[in-house]
Amino acid sequence: MNRKLATPEAINMLISSIAESIGWKYSESGRYIKKTVGDLLFEISFKSSKYNTSYERIEVNADFDIYYKKFGKLPASNVIAWVSYRSDKYWYDITTEKDLKRTFKILEKEIKNTAVDLCDHFETDYISAVNSLLNEHFYEYHVFFDFLADQLGISAIEQRAREIYEKASDETKRQIADYKNGKADKGWMINRDNFRFIVDNDLIPNDK
Repeated sequence: MNRKLATPEAINMLISSIAESIGWKYSESGRYIKKTVGDLLFEISFKSSKYNTSYERIEVNADFDIYYKKFGKLPASNVIAWVSYRSDKYWYDITTEKDLKRTFKILEKEIKNTAVDLCDHFETDYISAVNSLLNEHFYEYHVFFDFLADQLGISAIEQRAREIYEKASDETKRQIADYKNGKADKGWMINRDNFRFIVDNDLIPNDK
């Protein structure tokens, strides 16, 4: 029998099963699992659809964030890398026991291949893991330059910074002069952003 589930039951079963599988701490009230390595907090948070209805349709997805305690408490300033887990339809279905089992297997595999693998790397060799974020997983994990520079030094990120600059649109490049003259009316100028970090730290190629 493929039993249909109540929303709280289904979500708790999924998160607790994943937490047990990977060995991370489960915070039931916050719907997240976490593990701390030094000054880094590895956290996977689970979101549920506002349209969830017990015994009819229950959907969830998840996000993996790495927080760097040295940068403060606010996520806007201390998230240094992140990955989202989404199905082809955006949400994962956990309406029934079979749906939940299928979603568990998918998320367990994705989480082990990303969050757990990276966390284990940091536990084994912190600086090697930082280098992997720069050289192997920079785009996959949406890594922030300020963390890499803090750990490895500005010179270590120069090549990646050049790459980011070269990929920027002509319009974005034209905005640099405005920004240097005090203008701040674009998202990258106002918010914590890798392109802003490049400009603020004079990492634009000299021939530009």
